[in-house]
Amino acid sequence: MGGKGSGGANRLPDEIKKASGTLRKDRSKPDAPQIDVVEVPAPQPGLDGTERTIWLRLKQAVDHLGVYGAEDYDAFVMTVSVRSNYERLRLSPDATQKELIAAQRAVKEWLSVFGLTPQSRSTVSIKGKKPEDSAFKRIFDDLMN
Repeated sequence: MGGKGSGGANRLPDEIKKASGTLRKDRSKPDAPQIDVVEVPAPQPGLDGTERTIWLRLKQAVDHLGVYGAEDYDAFVMTVSVRSNYERLRLSPDATQKELIAAQRAVKEWLSVFGLTPQSRSTVSIKGKKPEDSAFKRIFDDLMN
């Protein structure tokens, strides 16, 4: 089950399952690489204002969830890129509805990698503190607008 286009849900990484308390030893892969959770780095040089703003918003949300490892850098950069492209399209008078819908789907897919959509976020729990729904909703709404 899972994989893009298969009709099933994409497999959640064991780190997310462990954080949410749903990891089952009989279904986990003990040989899978283990990552150390770290903070997302500061925005890379050369980003324009939109990309920098999106980077900082995503950094705040991902750091709060505690699901980023140094190995996730390229996925994070791609998430910022896809979200930035959506923002440019959204503001473009030449963008078609079809392009906007495709860009929205891409944004949702990449945001879910880090548990940043309402559906994917429900699989992540933060030990020691209970996040306010309104704060997450505000972050997600800001990312999509």
